[in-house]
Amino acid sequence: MNLTPRPASLPELVTGVRKTLSMWLDRKRGLSRGTAGFGMVLDRHVPILYSSCVDGAPLGIAHSAGSYRHAVILVFFAWSAEDAWSVKRTRRAAIQHRRANPGHRLVFLCNSAREAELLCESGEIAIHLNHNAFVSEFTFRPLAAVPPAYDAVYNARLAPFKRHALSLEVESCAFIYYQSGSETDAFDAALRERHARLAPGHVFVNRLEGGKPVRLTADEVNAVYNQASVGLCLSAIEGAMFSSMEYMLAGLPIVSTPSLGGRDTYFDDDYCIVAPADPREIRDAVAALKARAIPRDFIAQRALEKVARDRDRLTALLDALRERDGRSLPPREALFGPGPRVGWRPWSEFLEQLPPPAED
Repeated sequence: MNLTPRPASLPELVTGVRKTLSMWLDRKRGLSRGTAGFGMVLDRHVPILYSSCVDGAPLGIAHSAGSYRHAVILVFFAWSAEDAWSVKRTRRAAIQHRRANPGHRLVFLCNSAREAELLCESGEIAIHLNHNAFVSEFTFRPLAAVPPAYDAVYNARLAPFKRHALSLEVESCAFIYYQSGSETDAFDAALRERHARLAPGHVFVNRLEGGKPVRLTADEVNAVYNQASVGLCLSAIEGAMFSSMEYMLAGLPIVSTPSLGGRDTYFDDDYCIVAPADPREIRDAVAALKARAIPRDFIAQRALEKVARDRDRLTALLDALRERDGRSLPPREALFGPGPRVGWRPWSEFLEQLPPPAED
């Protein structure tokens, strides 16, 4: 397995010097980089870190790990990177980072084959290995004897790009949501009011405190999934959408619109319909999947079979990385057994799980 990136060209080096100067000026002005994101410590001792890129930190936790002379950072994209601008930004950031941290290795784990192709063409090491492989089947799973109460469920922020209006023709739908820094109480309230007026069978599950939704626990989310017949994925572009895999592991078939970002990686024609972005088409696709009454255990098992192949590929990648460090591979269960997996936290909390940096 080739884990060596292509050296930077002269134009890339010139651009890198300019960007490095810009970053230094930003720090002098007190401008901060992204300091939190999705992540996971895969190996404490090499170390190997798994991290999303976020606004202000195109390499995720790598930007905060400079005190470690040697580290492997596996970077995944929280948003689609299937465009030239994203690839150039990522390549530029990677070149800068390796110049400043020659002992760091960067590997991009991409949510779609196209992302991996574009990153490889740029000169980086990139593999199509979707982040939904980390979603836990111990948390999201079919529950026995739970009768459906809703035709569909949609787990998504109340953000414009999630296109909740496409669900308005579905007779009954449960919505699980949260607020990020991009949404406002007023926007959320207007969206809920629209559904109450136009779709009285729609229910927003989260209770409110001070006008803000209280996040459900993972077990509570799974319980709502098990009360629905179909899971919805309605955005045109985003990342791989963790909830798309959660739906399937809970035994739900999926109605999706065409999309960029990689959420269709583990879809299956037997229980996933990609429908045009029209409320009537979404309604009809939900009705069609509901009528099929596909056993939940069948969907969950098929999804796990698909995910297992990528988990094997990830294990092989980690094995190759550890071999360079002279370490053996721990049991697979240590990575994919019960317990917390990928979570959103400050980078500092992930780094605190590592041994202190070696002193020279």
